[in-house]
Amino acid sequence: MLIIRQIWIILIAQICFLQGSAISPRDEGQDDMAGLFRRDTVLEMELYLPWDSLLADMGEDPGYHDGTLVYYDSTGRRKEFNIEARARGHFRKNPDNCDFPPLKLKFKKKKVAGTVFEGLKDIKMVTHCQNEIIGYEQYVLQEYLIYQTYSLYTPLSFKSRLARVHYMDMHGPQDTLTRFAFSLKTLKIWLAGTMGNCLNWNLHKRKDSTRISWH
Repeated sequence: MLIIRQIWIILIAQICFLQGSAISPRDEGQDDMAGLFRRDTVLEMELYLPWDSLLADMGEDPGYHDGTLVYYDSTGRRKEFNIEARARGHFRKNPDNCDFPPLKLKFKKKKVAGTVFEGLKDIKMVTHCQNEIIGYEQYVLQEYLIYQTYSLYTPLSFKSRLARVHYMDMHGPQDTLTRFAFSLKTLKIWLAGTMGNCLNWNLHKRKDSTRISWH
């Protein structure tokens, strides 16, 4: 049902775009002012999280876990700020299918001001699924290239950014798992930037039965 709703919303966005009322130049970049999705260089990142707790919390409604994100900007300077992270997804969140789930990272605006994440409230991360099977990392790269290729054909596409991520445990020995991953705009941020004022969607506080469930 969720997938049908998302397809329906994206089709409406396409209609708005074709009618010429989707976005203005001012709207287009309002949620990535510092340019996370404007560059295609590989972002070096470190994620410090309580991995035992996070990986054990992969039920229907997983909670957020406090952590720290570190990245290195184009000049090599180290940037660090607090984040919240949780497991996300459906098939890949199931531990029978993947032992490392996709992630959703949530930020506070003040914390990311002046960083490459400025203007973003959250992002999705597509991860490698299997820790012990190195070939699965190639699937991440292939999926990233599909997003990048599609973006060449239409502006109605999800922005993505490849990263080399060092996963660090906050509470345990500093063993590091390093894999490729990539970031995606969440659907509601994509819609806010793409649809502009075409439709008056209340994306945040609707409580009624017609509320769209965002993941």
